[in-house]
Amino acid sequence: MKNKGRKKEVVFPLLIVLTLSLGILLAATPTEAAETLCGSGYKVNETGSGIGNWTVDLYLANTTTGVLMWEKINTTKTNDTGFWQFCDLMAVEDYMVCEEQRPGWTNVSPLCYDTANVTFVLEWLNDKPITQLNNFTNHRENESCISGFKLNDRTGDPIAGWTIFIDDDADGQLDAGERNTTTDPDGSWLICNLTDGNYTVCEVLQDGWTAIEPASGCH
Repeated sequence: MKNKGRKKEVVFPLLIVLTLSLGILLAATPTEAAETLCGSGYKVNETGSGIGNWTVDLYLANTTTGVLMWEKINTTKTNDTGFWQFCDLMAVEDYMVCEEQRPGWTNVSPLCYDTANVTFVLEWLNDKPITQLNNFTNHRENESCISGFKLNDRTGDPIAGWTIFIDDDADGQLDAGERNTTTDPDGSWLICNLTDGNYTVCEVLQDGWTAIEPASGCH
């Protein structure tokens, strides 16, 4: 009888310990535990093209003195597509991201975004695409754009994939080095990074088509 009593004293505490351990494991493995909180975006110009090697700084909110202070805790540079990202962020903290200011560029978007005002959006990242982007957009000063549409004269339908170019030497031909673009699905085209002035804009004529307006194929 004494031996049986000893066995019960050993078995039941072990069962209790195992049950508690299982409960802890279940409670400590939410989906987010394997994910990382990140903030990301692109640095682009007014046409949406990415700008590489542009500095973006990350700041952490500090209110220990009773006054909101932003402390820089990290910095990065955009890649060739203009993409930037900061990870390992905590949901309980407030962060701010700011882009560098460069001479000759004007901000179209805010200079900074912060989570306190819900302008800097963070997302859980775990082999999933980032959908909330915090983009910085700038316009180069003293530079302009020329835009228009390519249309079918008879139907009014847009024509996509048609080459439009700046004819620098006014010869009506697309030469090497001349700025050019192709029309989008809606027939629109846009050429930027131009200084203020007068330009000759032409289309590359294609077989089977006749230029109607302008008849020369150039403005």
